[in-house]
Amino acid sequence: MNRINLFVPILDIYDLQSHIDGSIIPSPLTIGNFEQNKLLNPVLIVWHHIDQLLLTWVNATMDHSLLPVLYNAESAAHARLSLSLILWVSLWLVNFIASMRSKLSKMVNYSLICIRQRFKRFLTTYWPLIT
Repeated sequence: MNRINLFVPILDIYDLQSHIDGSIIPSPLTIGNFEQNKLLNPVLIVWHHIDQLLLTWVNATMDHSLLPVLYNAESAAHARLSLSLILWVSLWLVNFIASMRSKLSKMVNYSLICIRQRFKRFLTTYWPLIT
């Protein structure tokens, strides 16, 4: 069983997917109208605790080779964005390498055809002289 399958039901049950996909926006840091009456927002504190728990789960379910990508992630959404970027770059590189492989294959085939034609000319021209 894949480790991520252990956490997906928890995300669904507690409606935490919005932390991962970045659709939930954290509340303001403070509440209150006047500078002297501002208090730390308890909703933001709860949001931050949940987000850090999810970030820990994301880190725990990642392959060890991907953990360096997540070292600077400050939230679960940031981790998802970092991983999405890595995935996009990886897919782009795979497509680029595949297209270059195709072009290189065509170049090699063309070179072999040219070499074969020149070798045939060489044989027809010089082989009678050698034998």
